[in-house]
Amino acid sequence: MDRPPLGMAMSFGRRALLASAILALTIFVGLLSIHVWARTHPDLAYHEITGRYLPPGVEVTAYNWTINDNLFHVGHYWLLSGSEKALRGFAFRAGLEQSTDDARWATPDMAALFGESRKRTVVSGFEGEQPRNDWLWIFDGGTAALYEYN
Repeated sequence: MDRPPLGMAMSFGRRALLASAILALTIFVGLLSIHVWARTHPDLAYHEITGRYLPPGVEVTAYNWTINDNLFHVGHYWLLSGSEKALRGFAFRAGLEQSTDDARWATPDMAALFGESRKRTVVSGFEGEQPRNDWLWIFDGGTAALYEYN
């Protein structure tokens, strides 16, 4: 069996490497574009990711995501604002049950997620009992909350 000259085999290897680099760059740019879009349109990202609409009286003020427990799982986070009644209604519409003690224990790092330097106190917490729990933390004052969707 005839083999191609060594020069052709190397050029095929270079082409394969170039194609792989272009594919990786395309994926990276695509993911970065999605991230920028979601951070600049957090209300639209909420609907797109969860498939639900925000209830009346609840607004999204910011969005971020993080890789939680393994390389392939992403947790989505939204800062919410509204009256305490509207935020509690949001929790129940999302299928969450009150679980303030557990929520205090599971509160994420707000500085890492949103660059917030002040410490917030959780006044009410809600948890969804799925294989990957969803959470809602209502903070001091009752008009600001953080929602985690897994």
